[in-house]
Amino acid sequence: MIWIMLVIFIMCVLLAGLFSGFETGFVSINPIRIKTLSVEGKSKRAQMLMKYLSNPDYLFVILLLGTNFCLVGSSIAMTKLVSNPLYSLLITSIVFLYFGEILPKTIFRIHPNVLCEWLVPLVVFFDYIFKPFSIPLSWLYSKILGDNDRFISIKSFMRTPEDVKKLV
Repeated sequence: MIWIMLVIFIMCVLLAGLFSGFETGFVSINPIRIKTLSVEGKSKRAQMLMKYLSNPDYLFVILLLGTNFCLVGSSIAMTKLVSNPLYSLLITSIVFLYFGEILPKTIFRIHPNVLCEWLVPLVVFFDYIFKPFSIPLSWLYSKILGDNDRFISIKSFMRTPEDVKKLV
């Protein structure tokens, strides 16, 4: 039982790192390079990324869902491992903050194109799994924030590479 909970905890932290890092990598990615690889047919993974480049809000919903599911899963697993809830909270927070957020975001910021292109099949896999949640949430998000003058969709910011650099 202890080993199972430890494996679940580690897997949740690693997956949270994937989702968190991919989010930063996606914002840092060079869309011109990805579009060129996609149009020339040199990379199927670049073609997968193009789907998300045309609808970044949807990708962010998927990544945030994944991060939140992983946070809950790792918290539950650590609570089973450590009987004291306060210790569980402290351990989970520290490990999750460093290995699930800071380290992956730093790595993906340095190598966004390579990592996003290489790991996009995993994101597509989780896109498929999260569809029952991501489609309604994305629709709700676009209805609430999409065309409102006060709230602007991320997609409207990402029209040119210069706009993407401003976001980073």
